[in-house]
Amino acid sequence: DPSFVAYTDKKELIVGQAAKRQALNNPHNAFYSVVIFEIDSNGILSVTAKDKGTGQQQSVTIEGTSNLSNDEIDQMVKDAELNAEADSIAKDKINTFDKGNFYLQSGQKRLAELSPEEQTESRWIRFSKLMQNLENCLKEQDLLKCEKFIEEYERFSNDTNNTDVDLDDHV
Repeated sequence: DPSFVAYTDKKELIVGQAAKRQALNNPHNAFYSVVIFEIDSNGILSVTAKDKGTGQQQSVTIEGTSNLSNDEIDQMVKDAELNAEADSIAKDKINTFDKGNFYLQSGQKRLAELSPEEQTESRWIRFSKLMQNLENCLKEQDLLKCEKFIEEYERFSNDTNNTDVDLDDHV
């Protein structure tokens, strides 16, 4: 499967499905390229990139042995282990903001589909306020608030009656 890479408006790198959504949802703001990495049994890396907008394609093959000593490799492994926790935290943060953006898009779509009668129901008014709060915390990149509003969104979505969920503004 191809890998997707994109940048947010704040120049933050995002990868995978989040980047794919970024590219597909912001075609005016992002370019869409498919990059395929292949490693053969001899350790030769082939990389192919195709720009979906222009159709241009480029390939490169990387082969050869490492110029790193065993000590340098061991140090790199140790550094990776030391940074594993920070990397995990960064990954969780990216996943939280990705989930928040997905919920925001889904929620805004649901609100747009409401009938005029439904728009006046208190649960949908509260849900609309939740969407505003979620949008604000995503813009501010406030992880704790986003986690809280994501949790409220999930409670709202899981509650079949949507009547006893407290969606008051907690900002």
